[in-house]
Amino acid sequence: MTPLLEAFSAALLHFAWQGCLIMALLWVTLFVLRAGSAKARYTSGCAALALIALAPLLTTFALYRAPASVGLATAPFNVLPSGIAHSSSAPRTSVLAAIQSWALPAWAFGVLLFSLRMVWGCAQVAALKRRGQPVGDEVLSLVVRLRQRMGIHRQARVLVSEWSGGPSLVGWLRPVILLPAAALAGLTPQQLEAVLAHELAHIRRHDYLVNWMQMLVETLLFYHPAVWWISSRVRHERELCCDDLAVSACEGALCYARALTMLEKLRVHAPVTALGSTDGALLYRIQRIAGVANHEYGPSRAPVVVTLSLAVAGLVFSVNWARAQSQPANDYMSQGDTLLRSGVNELALQKYMEGVAADPAHRATLQKRCIEAYMRMGRKAEAADVNAQLLKEHPHDTDGLAFGATILLDQGNVAAAIAQLQQVLERAPDNPVAHFDLGRAYIAQGDLMAARREIEEAIALRPDFTRARQALERLSPGAGGDANEDELARLQSESAKAPERLDLLQSLGTAAVRAGKFDLAIYAYQKLLDRTREPSELRGELYLKLGDAYVRKGDSAAALDAMQKARELAPGNRLVLGPLLTLLDGAGRHAEANQLRAGIETVAAHQAELTTQFLNDEVAAAEQRLAKLRLQPSADAEKIRQAEFQLFELKRKASASPQLQPTGRVLESIFVAGMTEAMRKQFRVPVHVGDTLTQDTIGATYSAVKLFDSSLELRFLVQANGRVRLLIGRQPN
Repeated sequence: MTPLLEAFSAALLHFAWQGCLIMALLWVTLFVLRAGSAKARYTSGCAALALIALAPLLTTFALYRAPASVGLATAPFNVLPSGIAHSSSAPRTSVLAAIQSWALPAWAFGVLLFSLRMVWGCAQVAALKRRGQPVGDEVLSLVVRLRQRMGIHRQARVLVSEWSGGPSLVGWLRPVILLPAAALAGLTPQQLEAVLAHELAHIRRHDYLVNWMQMLVETLLFYHPAVWWISSRVRHERELCCDDLAVSACEGALCYARALTMLEKLRVHAPVTALGSTDGALLYRIQRIAGVANHEYGPSRAPVVVTLSLAVAGLVFSVNWARAQSQPANDYMSQGDTLLRSGVNELALQKYMEGVAADPAHRATLQKRCIEAYMRMGRKAEAADVNAQLLKEHPHDTDGLAFGATILLDQGNVAAAIAQLQQVLERAPDNPVAHFDLGRAYIAQGDLMAARREIEEAIALRPDFTRARQALERLSPGAGGDANEDELARLQSESAKAPERLDLLQSLGTAAVRAGKFDLAIYAYQKLLDRTREPSELRGELYLKLGDAYVRKGDSAAALDAMQKARELAPGNRLVLGPLLTLLDGAGRHAEANQLRAGIETVAAHQAELTTQFLNDEVAAAEQRLAKLRLQPSADAEKIRQAEFQLFELKRKASASPQLQPTGRVLESIFVAGMTEAMRKQFRVPVHVGDTLTQDTIGATYSAVKLFDSSLELRFLVQANGRVRLLIGRQPN
C-alpha cells in the first residue's frame, strides 16, 4: 500500500471520532437555535455536512505530510546493529496494521453498494420523467403566476406522473415537477397552488443540487451514523424552509396544512434522488404551520448510543495507533536486519521499504538499510537511486556522500570521488570507511603514498577493519607486484562458489581490467549483461565498462558497438561521451562525431551558465553571512574564520566556473611550464590524459593547482578536433 493510501485508510478510521464530534457540535447548535428560523438551522446543518466531507481529506493530508525530525545515522551502510531490539508492542502493532489494511477494501465495497443505490434512484426518476404526461393549461398558468410571485426566473416543466406518491421535484439544470394524478384529482385549486409553491421553493433554493451533494457524502462516509443523522436534519430543515416560502407565497397556512394531510394519505416512498412535499416529519410540519408545535432539535436516543459507542472505539483505536507509531522503525528495522543476516535479502529489502513509507522519523536510517540490501544483491543502480533520494532530503549526510563517492569511483571518476570523500572527512574525520574509500581512490589515481596514509588512518580508527588491513598488505614493499593477481584469483574463486552474486562478477571485471586480463573482464561484463535486464541505466553502465575493456584490448569495432549501446541505454551518463567520440573519429564516422560533439557543447554551455549563476548567488549569500558575523559584538573568532574560508572556497569555485565549457570532452594533453624539476616531482593533478572531463574533475583540478601554488594559472583549451588541452603556468608579475 502506498503512503497516500495508508494515510487515507487511517483517516477513515480517525473519522469515527471526528464525525461524532461534528455531530455533537451540530446538536448543541440546533439546541441554541431551536427558537430561531429554519433557515439558520438549515445553514448550520449544511456547514456540519461540509465539515463531515472535509474531515477525512484534511486528516489524510495531515497524516501524509506529517513533519518529523529525521535522525541522521552515522553508521556505515554495511554495518548492522549487533543486537535485535524486539518491541513488546509488535503484536499490538500488527493487529492495528491488520485493521488499517482491511479498512480501505471494506470502505470501497460499501461505497460500491451505496453507489448502486444512487444509480437505482436515478433510474427510477428517469423512468418517471419518460412516462410523465404534460399537465393542462390551468396548472401551467398557475405555475407561471407562482414563479413570478416568488421571483423564480428558471423554467420548470410540470408532468403528471403515474407514481402514486406525493409531488416531487427532480433535476437541477432542467427541473421537472412530478404531480401524481391522484393529487390533481384530490386537491382543491388553493391546495394545489400551495403544493406547487413548495416545489418551486426547492427550485429557488437550488435544493436538488444540495441533495445530490448530501447523497455523495452519504455514499462516501456511509459507515458513520453521524453522517445519516446530520443528513436527515438537513433534509428536515430544508422542508421547513420550503414550507415557510410556500406559506408566504400563498398566504394560506391552514389550506397548506390540509394539503399536506391529504397528500400523506396518497404517499408512497419516493426515489432517493427526488425532493417531495411530503418529506420530513409530516405531523411536526403540520403542527408548526398551524403554530402549535414544540421545538425539535436533537437526535433520538438510539443514534446517540450508537455514535457515542463508535466514538469511544475510534478514540481507543486512534490512541493505540498513535502510540504504535512511536516504535515502528524498531519493528521494521529489527525484522529486516534479521532477514538480512539470514541472507534473505529480497524480504529484508521489502521490510525496509515498508519502514521507509510508514515511519518518516527514521526514514534516513531505513533508506541506508535499503542501500545495504540492494548492494548485497548486486543492484547498484537501485542503491544509487535510494542514495540520491537520501541526499536530496539530507544533502549533508556523510554516509550518503561517502556512498555517492564510491559510485563515482566505480565509474572511473576518480577526481570527483576524491573531492567528495575529502568533503565527507571534513565533516566526519573519524569515519574509517570514508578513509578506506579515499585510500582506494588514491590507489586508482596512482598516489600510493596518500593511499597508505588514508588506509592506515582507517585501521587506527577501527583495528578490526579486515578489508583495510588486506589493502595495506598489498601496498607493502614486495607485495605490490602481485596485488592485482592475488585479488583476481580471490574474486575468481569466490564468484565460482557463488555464481548468483552479481557484485562479485562486477568486482571481477574491475580487477581483471587492472590486472590487464581484458578477455576475463569482457567475459565478466557479458555475464553481468546476460543476467541484468533492468534498469536500463545499470545496463548502460555495464556496456560502458565492456566498451572500455574492448578499447584496452584493441578491438575498436566491438568497443564502438558497446559504447553506442551504453549511450542508447543511459543517455544521461556523460562518461560515455569522450570514448564514443574517439571511437567514432577513429572509425571515420566524422559526421556522427560532429553531431554528438555539437550536442555536448550545447548542454555544457547551458550547464556552465546555470552553475555560474548558482555559484554567484552562493557567494553573495556567504558575504552576507560573514558581514553579519563581523557586526556581532560577541562573535566567535572561529566562526568568522570558518565563514571566511567558506567564502574563499565559493569564490574559487565561481572563478573556476567559466572553465566548465570543456565538460564532456576528452583531455588530450597536459602542458606544465614555469616549474623547477623538484616542483614537477611533487606536483599532482587529479586528471590524466584520456579522461573525460566533468564539472567535478575541472573543479578538483583548479583546487589542486591553486593549493599547490596560488601564483599558477590554468586554462582548458578546446582544440579543433574537439579534445581539450590543459595549460598550467605561472602568472606574470
